[in-house]
Amino acid sequence: MNTAFIHASQIKKRGSEETSEPLQLLKLQRNMSGKSRHLNIASNNLKISIMTKEIKWWQVVLAAIVVSTLGAFSTGVGKKNQRKLYERKLKQAPWAPPAKLFGPAWMVNNYFLLRALKQLLENKNIPGKKKLLLKQAAIWAIFFSFGYVYFQKKSPLLAAIWTLADAWLGVSSFTNALRSNKRLAFDYLPLLAWTGYAGTVAVYQALKNPDSFLNTPAVTK
Repeated sequence: MNTAFIHASQIKKRGSEETSEPLQLLKLQRNMSGKSRHLNIASNNLKISIMTKEIKWWQVVLAAIVVSTLGAFSTGVGKKNQRKLYERKLKQAPWAPPAKLFGPAWMVNNYFLLRALKQLLENKNIPGKKKLLLKQAAIWAIFFSFGYVYFQKKSPLLAAIWTLADAWLGVSSFTNALRSNKRLAFDYLPLLAWTGYAGTVAVYQALKNPDSFLNTPAVTK
């Protein structure tokens, strides 16, 4: 009888252990799901805080200095040779600016372009945002390649095409932004004004000078 009692108690113990195992697994799953939920919330909050973190004005200034310096180096030609080509070798318009003005002018242009880019990245509700970002990319492509076609290839004609394309992008970006955000449109005004003025100088150069890269003579003397 004692043997039967012991056997029955062992069976009961095994049954309780078998039923307790699923309960323990269920509790473990609940704890894991709760922890993973908290981790997801924490990671989402971190992403939101990073995305909503505003870029400071001094960071834009610093970026403009870096970009302008990189643009100067992208020409692959020293300042003396740049001035020699611009001031001595090519016929310039009577209203052409001095060579030393280009650096500060582009520093200002780049600052306002980067400020416009900052607004585009931080504001999701700007109509035509994708078009404006694509035009920004084209503007920067022209900026970094202009020195190559002008100073290395010595092509006044390509330089004129690059400058007029930049002017068109400035006008187009300004008009697109003006429809929805006047503050954003204001940031394109320096580029619009400078490239509009520089475009007339570039066209004069293209007409008055032969193009050694494209093998074309001067249109007018």
